[in-house]
Amino acid sequence: MLPVLPVTSVLVPPYSRVPNRTSLAYLRKREAGFRRAMVERKKAETPIGQRLRQLRESKGLSQGDIESKTGLLRCYISRVENSHTVPSLETLQRFAHGLDVSLYEIFYEEDPPPSRGASRTKSSREQPPAAPEDKAFLGKLRELAPRLSPQDQEMLLALAKKLAGE
Repeated sequence: MLPVLPVTSVLVPPYSRVPNRTSLAYLRKREAGFRRAMVERKKAETPIGQRLRQLRESKGLSQGDIESKTGLLRCYISRVENSHTVPSLETLQRFAHGLDVSLYEIFYEEDPPPSRGASRTKSSREQPPAAPEDKAFLGKLRELAPRLSPQDQEMLLALAKKLAGE
């Protein structure tokens, strides 16, 4: 049988390093930490939720309308708009469909957004039409290009870039 030790033989330091979780000072410190974390979280909020709410309200839709159009739950829509949840790309596509906007418009913040067909480069409609002789030349070039050696193809490409002004 094991000897029973008296309680007085257990060494207990007078000041334990474990905080007393019921002390008022501990609770105040913990609450201050939570407040700091909430302020930092507010600063780091994602603008996606705010942008989704802005788009929804500008179209005069309620969260219930978006719920019926997208199949997403109203509570989830609220969590996304309040930045409690970050939606996946698939969910953002569902939001875009429900709001009748393109996906890029969720991320685009300037007013007014570019038209749906706008691009950064000149479109073929803005370029002058090619002359018939130019079309014939380009057709022959397309026909003969596979027969060129790789070095000649590189030289031809370099010449075309110089002529194009790149």
